[in-house]
Amino acid sequence: LQGMADLAAIAAARDIGNAQAAAQATASNNGWDGAVTASVVTGAYLASPEVAPADRFVAGGADNNAARVTLSA
Repeated sequence: LQGMADLAAIAAARDIGNAQAAAQATASNNGWDGAVTASVVTGAYLASPEVAPADRFVAGGADNNAARVTLSA
């Protein structure tokens, strides 16, 4: 399930304006046996070694460049 969540997050970040739909479509079409639901939070990611990994994603804002995806099956 983690690999599917990673793929869904990449799809969501690639199409940030349609992040929910992109994540759901990717999750649904990647071979999980049963229904899967994607929950998406868009925000900004700062790839800086000076920032703790847990603090690099900030939800919301105007300049979204990333998505956090949680899948439930």
